Amino acid sequence: MDFFNPVYRKESPRNDVLFGLVDKEGEEFARSTTSDPRQEWDAVVENAGAAKLQFVPVDKNITIGKEKGEERSMCDGMLYKMDKSWLAFVELKDRTKKAVGDATGQLKSTIDVFLKTKSAKKVGKRYAYVANRRHPDFSRGMAEVKQQFYNACGFHLCCKNTIEVK
Repeated sequence: MDFFNPVYRKESPRNDVLFGLVDKEGEEFARSTTSDPRQEWDAVVENAGAAKLQFVPVDKNITIGKEKGEERSMCDGMLYKMDKSWLAFVELKDRTKKAVGDATGQLKSTIDVFLKTKSAKKVGKRYAYVANRRHPDFSRGMAEVKQQFYNACGFHLCCKNTIEVK
């Protein structure tokens, strides 16, 4: 399996300096946008360097275990620089702060699959975002959770809805 396989792409790469990610009820996949009203964005992507970025929906798109009836819970999407020097798995939430436990579980499940592929060897900086529109920055008091997450999977956990492309 290759997470970077073009077959999983549902939209073209973009180099906007500011755009949003949304996971709207009733739509098949999470997606990036500049046209939806900003207050509806589940996450804001700040791409100050105007790097060429690709968003790939993961949930309901890259499925694992479906054929065995044991489908894994996966995060909503993957955002990466086309040169693969930076990557972020993203779980989009529109709920209370308590959703962070579920979100980190989905991120870990996705990252576990990703790390077992050849795709993982191609990536530079690695991040995992829990983005919550109702709580734009809920990272306070999360230092221990972030460290445990990094120790478990080697990805920096960010608990805020602004994704900073580095």
